[in-house]
Amino acid sequence: MKHRAEAGQSLDLFEVVGKEAEAVEATGADVAISIRGSTLYFGRDALKRADEVRTFVDALLTAGLDDDAISFVDVTIGNNTTYRINVRCSTAELPKVLGEASTTKHCTVRHVAWRFGELRPATELLRVAAARAKATAAEIADELGVALDGIHRIECAMSGSGTQDTCDYIAEVTDTRSARRAGMDSVDLGIPLSHSGTRVATVKVAYRLGSFSQSRHEQGTEA
Repeated sequence: MKHRAEAGQSLDLFEVVGKEAEAVEATGADVAISIRGSTLYFGRDALKRADEVRTFVDALLTAGLDDDAISFVDVTIGNNTTYRINVRCSTAELPKVLGEASTTKHCTVRHVAWRFGELRPATELLRVAAARAKATAAEIADELGVALDGIHRIECAMSGSGTQDTCDYIAEVTDTRSARRAGMDSVDLGIPLSHSGTRVATVKVAYRLGSFSQSRHEQGTEA
């Protein structure tokens, strides 16, 4: 129970929290990759005509990825020409993407944005959390012998894993020849190949307290 003074009036508030959680597991990822090149092309031409980029793209296609899974993002010009591309893949394909990136010279994995399959609607999670908060408030109020005189405030929030989960990495291999001489098919970039977490819906409700009433426990004792 919390006592708060608002607008010059003292209010007796009773706060409860209800939560509902959902375990989630990534089904795929968007892998952001940059590749330094020596020539300048734009758009889809960069994927087919820029030598360094084409080498990486051809390797992905040979590994079984679809052509439309690889998209051009942009190109910047400085000391070097740097192409940014995005590769959308399933978690089963992710090892192939990282493996090719680890053996492509001047290829940098910038970050991985995890994608999730069908998730329960946030409204459903919040509805369950609200029901739990309501039930908890009713049980506690009854045991304490106090009436609830309406709702003063409701706060709802979603937290945890979801469609915006990202992991940032700066992983680059600059000399693929040494890896090949060592008989390595790829270099470990230290990037996880799967991702799981929990979505949590939280509903906090502040009830106004009314007059004291007789609880079920007291009624049972008198009987």
